[in-house]
Order: sequence, then C-alpha cells, then structure tokens
Amino acid sequence: MTAVLVILAIVLLLIGLLGTFMPALPGLPLMFGGVWLLALSSNYQIMGAGTLISLGILTILGCALDYIAGMLGAKHSGASRKAIWGSFIGAIIGMFFALPGMILGPLLGAAAGEFIARRNLVAAGKVGLATVIGLIFGVVAKIGCAFAMLITIAVMYLYSLY
Repeated sequence: MTAVLVILAIVLLLIGLLGTFMPALPGLPLMFGGVWLLALSSNYQIMGAGTLISLGILTILGCALDYIAGMLGAKHSGASRKAIWGSFIGAIIGMFFALPGMILGPLLGAAAGEFIARRNLVAAGKVGLATVIGLIFGVVAKIGCAFAMLITIAVMYLYSLY
C-alpha cells in the first residue's frame, strides 16, 4: 500500500508541477495533495503537521498571488477602481478560456475598466499592459512556490536519512 501511495504522490507532484505552467490545471493544490500522500505513506514520520501546515500556507499564498497579481499590476500603474475590478472580473472569466483567456481576460478587463473610468485610450492601454506584467510576476511567484515545495520535500527526506 505504501508503494501505491508514493507512486500516486509522485504522479500528483508531477502533474501539479506541470499545472504551475499550464493554466488549465490547479498546480499547487495538486502538488499539496502529493505532499500529503507522501506524508501519509510514512505515517507522518518524515513530514509532520508543521511541515504540512507550512506547505498548505505556501499553497494558499501561491494560489492567491496567481489571482491577485494582475490586480496589483493594475493598481501599481495608477489604475482606477473600475480598472482593478475589471482586471479581477477578467481574470475570473478568462480562466474558462485556457491560456489566451488567462492573459487576455485581465488585460481586456483592466483596459475596459480604465477606459470607462477615464475615457482615455492611452491610459487604458498602460493599465492593461501593467496588468499583464503583474500576471507574469504572479506566474513566477507560483512557480517559485512549487519549487519551494519540492525543495522542502527533498530536504525532509534527506534529513530523515541521517
């Protein structure tokens, strides 16, 4: 049974790692599921509650950053409230349209919100571009969280050998 849990955990970790790059898969939650199965396979001797709680917080933080990053990019560019809400709504709608929707949804939402608020096409374009830059930072943060999870697993298992 332990071997089955470990194999399933590794599959979840690999699919989750792939999901950090592909927007259709919930990467970090899948990785956390793999971590939990690895902990379960060793009866929580190698990775205990503290490690699981820390990695759970890291998962939540990474997922939140992924959704909020576009809004923060828009806000940093001096966007109006309508643009920030447009970015958020665009991100929610865009996630149903794979990679193009994940990029274009927040961009178009922020630009539309800014255009509605200020009636200035240049400002709307600036806010849209800042939103995309924020999204890129969000993806980089999510990938960083994924690798932090993998490094934590490796360190915990290497530490258990000694």
